[in-house]
Amino acid sequence: MRRALFVVAGIVGMSIAASAAWASVTGPTVVVGSASGENSGAATAGATYVAFARNRPGYPNVFDGYVRPAGQAPVRVNARGQAYPGGFDLSGSHNALIFQHIVNGQSNINTFNLTSHSVGIPAGINTAAWEWGPTMDGDWILFGRENLAVRPIADRILLHNSNTAQTRTLDTQVVTPDKVLTPGQVRGNFAVWDRYTLATRLGNVVRYVIASQSSSVIPRPAGKVQYAPSVDLAGDVFYGRSSPGCGHFAVLRENIAGGADVLLAAMPPGVDFTGTYAVDEAGGAVSVYFNRIVCSTGASDVYKVVVS
Repeated sequence: MRRALFVVAGIVGMSIAASAAWASVTGPTVVVGSASGENSGAATAGATYVAFARNRPGYPNVFDGYVRPAGQAPVRVNARGQAYPGGFDLSGSHNALIFQHIVNGQSNINTFNLTSHSVGIPAGINTAAWEWGPTMDGDWILFGRENLAVRPIADRILLHNSNTAQTRTLDTQVVTPDKVLTPGQVRGNFAVWDRYTLATRLGNVVRYVIASQSSSVIPRPAGKVQYAPSVDLAGDVFYGRSSPGCGHFAVLRENIAGGADVLLAAMPPGVDFTGTYAVDEAGGAVSVYFNRIVCSTGASDVYKVVVS
């Protein structure tokens, strides 16, 4: 997780609307749920691995990270401190989960090997600042970096290439008005994130094309907040839209690259979500994982919808 500020903008739920862009939308269904509380959901294709953070019993604000191989018990990724899973990369020799690791007030980014269960440190990323919210795909790692020692807190969205050691700064917040920048997901030729302006309580989602180094803002209706984006290999962006505040008329939507913007799911007031994570499945389907939150209690579980 990021700084103490917790931005929640919308709701997602059980009413599904199929669109002309897709044959069907299935879910939402519970992926990981318990009385403890889970968030930071991610998975591989076919859910061969599912990752999540779970509240530590007796410590309501402390979370451990877990990886659950299909049909097996979850494995904890952090031996100490706290952990929040980011995303998987099974390509090449990676075979790893990337995650945020917080120890003694310092947040860095580590990897967890799915075979050996060893923890690694990706080169060229961690500093004395607060690194968080990582995902990876191939050579690319998307993450956020914050300087907590200044006011307003300085935010950056960074894209690092582990092969060339190049780091691109995709977005920055260093002066007023204060904006919260939240990394979304990197996948194939695309990366996404959101920027939320505290003064206006409005937020935008940004899609970035890696090859052309160009970015564009997903169109936003007046007075709405757009947030919690993820992206698939085609560049389709999955994100939330709502009125400002927790559980206020939110929907889960898909912005098709070069095409329409369509409704996937909606839910009555009182339930929200943070974070989405898109997984390209066999046959062209996409599973979209998200962290479902009850606004009145803060109870959270990991859900998904499948779009095919």
